[in-house]
Amino acid sequence: MSLKPASIAIMAAVLALAGGAVYGLTAAGSPDPPAPAQSEKAAQPALPAPGTPYAEARRALIAQGLTPDTARTEAPHPDYPELDCPPEGSGGCRGLFLRREADGWRRYFVVLTAGAPPVVQEARSPYTAEGLLSIPPPLAPDIPKLPQDYFAARRQLLQLGFKPTRAATPPLSVCARALESGQSIDCAPDLPLPEVMSCSGTGAGVCEAYWLAPDHRVLRILTIGEPSPGDLHHLEWASAEQIAHLPKGWEPQSTPAQP
Repeated sequence: MSLKPASIAIMAAVLALAGGAVYGLTAAGSPDPPAPAQSEKAAQPALPAPGTPYAEARRALIAQGLTPDTARTEAPHPDYPELDCPPEGSGGCRGLFLRREADGWRRYFVVLTAGAPPVVQEARSPYTAEGLLSIPPPLAPDIPKLPQDYFAARRQLLQLGFKPTRAATPPLSVCARALESGQSIDCAPDLPLPEVMSCSGTGAGVCEAYWLAPDHRVLRILTIGEPSPGDLHHLEWASAEQIAHLPKGWEPQSTPAQP
């Protein structure tokens, strides 16, 4: 699911949220720690140590199931197409690898090299400024088709008979005018969003929301962007483990929610 340009411009972090796997970025200068998979904690791969010849490091990463990623390479190394090498004299090269986790998310790892032949200088998870959001799995075929914007998606969910859960106490409240416009407006919160379990407090912010479907399954929605909740990033039917993280009394009351 693509993000609107405004959201891309302010994108800063995707943080691990309780009960699910949202792999991504931390503050610039510190790599992202391993995030938990939906049903098990994903182990950090054995990353190559500084000084390791890149050819050896590459083989070891591939043997662990990581895949070299060439989609973002602009100046490929002649022998290793995933290595993005700036013009001579301006620094080393950067290689990107993707690992598919048990829950279907694909997570980036970064390898920095220098020299000829290339030698590993550093291997780590991405920094915030690199903008390497983890890639969610495809949506299940029975996930409802929703607008990208959370405010519009929320209205459509209500029309489809979904009910917002009570995922946090007290509920998050936002300014409806800001959420509807997609702009950061200085206005008082006037719209409670009881279904939003949490929003990260850094950068553009990731939010996690839960909705009860008419068939009593629970829809989990991850958003990114400001004002939070922003654009839809991923939707899935919540697992029993994720539902167990919801607070006591999370099931919706019979009274209709404010659109």
